Amino acid sequence: MSYNEHFKPKYKLKKKRFADWLFSDSDDIQYWGARLIKELKNEGEFNITLQEMFEERDEVPVHILEDYHEFNERQVDDWVDEVHISDVELID
Repeated sequence: MSYNEHFKPKYKLKKKRFADWLFSDSDDIQYWGARLIKELKNEGEFNITLQEMFEERDEVPVHILEDYHEFNERQVDDWVDEVHISDVELID
């Protein structure tokens, strides 16, 4: 069961924006490429959804959230760069 089935998330994140952010980092590209190759060699297949990739993370940066500007206005006194994924819903 995913985090979002138990908790009501505070923020929304579009799947495309998450994927664009995730695959803009060379370390993440290298990690997922190596994982894909390893699983294809060992298992003969590789299956993962974007939701599963999202749930493997602990946090995401606030600048990719849908309500980024509202979030920053609320957090002026206590600036936050990242939020835990349990506070985020991945949407289409």
